Amino acid sequence: MEKELKLKILNKDDYLKIAKTVQDKYDAAISLQKNFYYDTENMMLLKNKSILRARIEKDKVIITFKKQKEVKDGYFISEEIEETAQIGELEMVLSGEKYILDLCSDCKKIIEDLINNEKLVLVGKMKTERTYFYYDGIKFELDKVNFGDDTFDYEIEVESENMEEANKKLKGFLQKLKIKFKVQEKTKFQRLLILKKK
Repeated sequence: MEKELKLKILNKDDYLKIAKTVQDKYDAAISLQKNFYYDTENMMLLKNKSILRARIEKDKVIITFKKQKEVKDGYFISEEIEETAQIGELEMVLSGEKYILDLCSDCKKIIEDLINNEKLVLVGKMKTERTYFYYDGIKFELDKVNFGDDTFDYEIEVESENMEEANKKLKGFLQKLKIKFKVQEKTKFQRLLILKKK
């Protein structure tokens, strides 16, 4: 079970302030991600509170299936299955030479049951610049999300077994920097779909 707390950073200036602080003081590491989301044309996975994502990060591909259990006050609780693949395999999927489920073994049957013989297609993509850093013993992730067409948003998240402690430390860190934030209510994929409808 994956438990995450996600907070929305309300403007670019505050994002840049956090990014500069963590790079100067907290030995931050930056990683670029390319994310590809798959669903049926009728969005059967989304209707079942699930996503299938292929992510390229640091010359490797991670295929992630998530089934959302609960979203409340910025907390996202999901069942998650992750598998790895080669970049060449994903490139074959993107070019139509392979099917995305060919790269899934552990989650293939679950997804087939959810989509009821419909075909999975690429329904969205985005790039994320993720800054990893540790603060007070906990690993945080600061994201600059590029939805395309120069549309960005910003969030900071933490995954932890002790969410109460992580929540307290994350909010304390942001308040110390005088950063304005709100609890995140939607996943990146849900936000992407909202933007695509505009």
